[in-house]
Amino acid sequence: MKSPFRITSTTLDVLEAFLSSQEELHGFAVAKAAGKPTGSVYPILARLEQAGWLDSHWETEHS
Repeated sequence: MKSPFRITSTTLDVLEAFLSSQEELHGFAVAKAAGKPTGSVYPILARLEQAGWLDSHWETEHS
């Protein structure tokens, strides 16, 4: 099956961050775990979500 995007080493680092975590991650935590700048990670997260590889949601504040 053809991937909907190019699998780069940075993409693999992002995927590894998710696979090694026991909890939900936010974008900055993914960037930190992957050791990559957020400017590289956020577009990858968007592509992964668009491909259906992950889901995202906005966190709601609890008053």
